[in-house]
Amino acid sequence: MISVQSSTPAAFLLENSFNPASYSQPGDRLPIQRLGKQFFLPVAKIVWIGTKHRLVYAYTENKQHVLDFGMEELYSRLASSTFFRIHRSVIVNLKQIEKITPLSDGRCQLTMKDFMHSAVLVSRYRTADFMKAVRSMH
Repeated sequence: MISVQSSTPAAFLLENSFNPASYSQPGDRLPIQRLGKQFFLPVAKIVWIGTKHRLVYAYTENKQHVLDFGMEELYSRLASSTFFRIHRSVIVNLKQIEKITPLSDGRCQLTMKDFMHSAVLVSRYRTADFMKAVRSMH
């Protein structure tokens, strides 16, 4: 329930405007900018998130989106039962993994269900916890 106590319409809009920094509803939507306009990306559509050239990208089934959040902040906002940080620069949606391939060095490679069928590596140090998280999903 929203309580309106503002004296003017402008004051109401200012008090109730969207602030990405205060957005904290896990499992909902994340704000993205595209062509100078603000859109909302449903978290459920995110296949994986990764960094490249100091930018953070969310990959979906058919697109790549630039996010205005750091990896730490994103991971704290995402539902921990669905998302897992497999590497310092990669967060995956556990429901969007197409294939898990064990590697000889103790790591594993994931093939994701995004538009590129991206291959991402699980850190050697996070492999055991990742496998526990995957098993708990089934």
